[in-house]
Amino acid sequence: MRTTLAIVLLIAGILPFAARAATNEVLLTSQYDPAEATFRQFLHTSPKQGWRTNLVYCLSYGTSSSPLPSDFMTRFEGSPLRVITDTNALLFSSSGKIVDRTSGREAVILSLRALAVKGDRADASIRWIDSSRAIANIFHFTMKDGSWAFVAGTEQSVDR
Repeated sequence: MRTTLAIVLLIAGILPFAARAATNEVLLTSQYDPAEATFRQFLHTSPKQGWRTNLVYCLSYGTSSSPLPSDFMTRFEGSPLRVITDTNALLFSSSGKIVDRTSGREAVILSLRALAVKGDRADASIRWIDSSRAIANIFHFTMKDGSWAFVAGTEQSVDR
Protein backbone atom coordinates (compact mmCIF):
# COMPACT_ATOMS: atom_id res chain seq x y z
CA MET A 1 0.00 0.00 0.00
CA ARG A 2 2.79 2.46 0.90
CA THR A 3 4.68 1.57 -2.25
CA THR A 4 1.62 2.22 -4.41
CA LEU A 5 1.01 5.56 -2.68
CA ALA A 6 4.67 6.53 -3.13
CA ILE A 7 4.52 5.69 -6.84
CA VAL A 8 1.29 7.64 -7.32
CA LEU A 9 2.76 10.68 -5.54
CA LEU A 10 5.96 10.43 -7.56
CA ILE A 11 4.07 10.29 -10.86
CA ALA A 12 1.77 13.14 -9.79
CA GLY A 13 4.81 15.24 -8.96
CA ILE A 14 6.62 14.52 -12.23
CA LEU A 15 3.72 14.87 -14.70
CA PRO A 16 3.37 18.67 -14.48
CA PHE A 17 7.08 19.12 -15.19
CA ALA A 18 7.06 16.62 -18.05
CA ALA A 19 3.99 18.26 -19.60
CA ARG A 20 5.52 21.72 -19.26
CA ALA A 21 8.83 20.58 -20.80
CA ALA A 22 7.08 18.98 -23.76
CA THR A 23 4.92 22.07 -24.30
CA ASN A 24 7.89 24.45 -24.12
CA GLU A 25 9.75 22.59 -26.86
CA VAL A 26 7.21 23.42 -29.58
CA LEU A 27 7.37 26.72 -31.43
CA LEU A 28 3.81 27.94 -31.78
CA THR A 29 2.55 29.23 -35.12
CA SER A 30 1.74 32.54 -33.43
CA GLN A 31 5.46 32.87 -32.58
CA TYR A 32 6.79 32.32 -36.11
CA ASP A 33 7.26 36.00 -36.99
CA PRO A 34 9.22 37.02 -33.86
CA ALA A 35 11.20 33.76 -34.02
CA GLU A 36 12.17 34.49 -37.62
CA ALA A 37 13.19 38.05 -36.65
CA THR A 38 15.38 36.58 -33.91
CA PHE A 39 17.16 34.09 -36.20
CA ARG A 40 17.62 36.73 -38.90
CA GLN A 41 19.74 38.77 -36.48
CA PHE A 42 22.43 36.18 -37.27
CA LEU A 43 21.58 35.23 -40.87
CA HIS A 44 23.05 38.13 -42.74
CA THR A 45 26.10 38.56 -44.88
CA SER A 46 28.33 41.56 -45.16
CA PRO A 47 31.74 42.12 -46.74
CA LYS A 48 33.25 42.51 -43.26
CA GLN A 49 31.95 39.11 -42.17
CA GLY A 50 32.47 37.01 -45.29
CA TRP A 51 33.44 34.02 -43.15
CA ARG A 52 29.77 33.69 -42.17
CA THR A 53 28.75 32.75 -45.71
CA ASN A 54 30.67 29.45 -45.45
CA LEU A 55 28.92 28.36 -42.26
CA VAL A 56 25.95 26.02 -42.05
CA TYR A 57 23.31 27.40 -39.70
CA CYS A 58 21.37 24.84 -37.67
CA LEU A 59 18.28 26.42 -36.12
CA SER A 60 16.65 24.82 -33.09
CA TYR A 61 14.12 25.60 -30.39
CA GLY A 62 13.89 25.04 -26.65
CA THR A 63 16.36 23.89 -24.05
CA SER A 64 16.76 20.51 -25.74
CA SER A 65 17.46 22.03 -29.19
CA SER A 66 14.36 20.56 -30.83
CA PRO A 67 14.01 20.80 -34.61
CA LEU A 68 11.72 23.54 -35.89
CA PRO A 69 8.52 22.79 -37.85
CA SER A 70 9.02 22.36 -41.61
CA ASP A 71 6.46 25.09 -42.40
CA PHE A 72 8.54 27.51 -40.31
CA MET A 73 11.78 26.47 -42.05
CA THR A 74 10.33 27.35 -45.48
CA ARG A 75 10.92 30.99 -44.48
CA PHE A 76 14.65 30.42 -45.00
CA GLU A 77 14.52 28.59 -48.35
CA GLY A 78 15.55 31.66 -50.35
CA SER A 79 18.56 32.38 -48.16
CA PRO A 80 21.98 32.28 -49.81
CA LEU A 81 23.15 30.59 -46.59
CA ARG A 82 22.68 26.89 -45.85
CA VAL A 83 20.04 26.75 -43.10
CA ILE A 84 18.95 23.45 -41.52
CA THR A 85 17.12 22.49 -38.34
CA ASP A 86 18.10 18.97 -37.29
CA THR A 87 21.11 18.80 -34.94
CA ASN A 88 21.33 15.09 -35.85
CA ALA A 89 22.66 16.30 -39.22
CA LEU A 90 25.76 17.58 -37.44
CA LEU A 91 28.96 15.85 -36.37
CA PHE A 92 30.51 16.83 -33.04
CA SER A 93 34.20 15.96 -32.81
CA SER A 94 36.09 15.35 -29.58
CA SER A 95 37.99 18.59 -30.23
CA GLY A 96 34.69 20.50 -30.16
CA LYS A 97 34.37 21.10 -33.88
CA ILE A 98 30.82 21.12 -35.26
CA VAL A 99 30.47 20.03 -38.89
CA ASP A 100 27.50 19.54 -41.23
CA ARG A 101 27.42 15.87 -42.28
CA THR A 102 26.15 16.62 -45.80
CA SER A 103 28.47 19.42 -46.89
CA GLY A 104 31.41 18.89 -44.55
CA ARG A 105 31.34 22.60 -43.74
CA GLU A 106 31.68 24.05 -40.27
CA ALA A 107 28.34 24.59 -38.56
CA VAL A 108 26.90 26.87 -35.93
CA ILE A 109 23.82 26.12 -33.84
CA LEU A 110 21.36 28.95 -33.26
CA SER A 111 19.27 27.69 -30.36
CA LEU A 112 16.22 29.80 -29.58
CA ARG A 113 15.87 28.87 -25.92
CA ALA A 114 12.79 30.95 -25.06
CA LEU A 115 10.45 33.40 -26.73
CA ALA A 116 7.93 35.58 -24.88
CA VAL A 117 5.43 37.62 -26.88
CA LYS A 118 3.21 40.15 -25.13
CA GLY A 119 1.17 42.34 -27.43
CA ASP A 120 3.51 44.41 -29.59
CA ARG A 121 6.66 43.38 -27.71
CA ALA A 122 8.75 40.22 -27.83
CA ASP A 123 11.76 39.01 -25.87
CA ALA A 124 13.96 36.20 -27.15
CA SER A 125 16.72 34.20 -25.48
CA ILE A 126 19.00 32.63 -28.07
CA ARG A 127 22.42 30.98 -28.08
CA TRP A 128 25.08 31.02 -30.78
CA ILE A 129 27.05 27.78 -30.38
CA ASP A 130 30.05 27.14 -32.60
CA SER A 131 33.24 25.11 -32.43
CA SER A 132 34.97 27.51 -30.04
CA ARG A 133 32.32 29.24 -27.95
CA ALA A 134 28.73 29.66 -26.87
CA ILE A 135 27.22 33.12 -26.61
CA ALA A 136 23.89 33.79 -24.91
CA ASN A 137 21.88 36.68 -26.28
CA ILE A 138 18.71 38.36 -25.07
CA PHE A 139 16.96 40.32 -27.84
CA HIS A 140 14.06 42.72 -27.49
CA PHE A 141 11.69 43.44 -30.38
CA THR A 142 8.72 45.68 -30.96
CA MET A 143 6.04 45.54 -33.63
CA LYS A 144 6.51 48.35 -36.19
CA ASP A 145 4.50 48.68 -39.38
CA GLY A 146 3.40 45.05 -39.23
CA SER A 147 6.81 43.44 -38.65
CA TRP A 148 9.08 42.76 -35.69
CA ALA A 149 11.88 45.32 -35.33
CA PHE A 150 14.99 44.80 -33.22
CA VAL A 151 15.14 47.25 -30.30
CA ALA A 152 18.06 46.14 -28.13
CA GLY A 153 20.10 43.16 -27.10
CA THR A 154 22.64 41.90 -24.61
CA GLU A 155 25.34 39.30 -25.10
CA GLN A 156 27.22 37.08 -22.67
CA SER A 157 29.68 34.20 -23.12
CA VAL A 158 28.57 30.98 -21.48
CA ASP A 159 30.04 27.56 -20.82
CA ARG A 160 29.15 25.00 -23.45
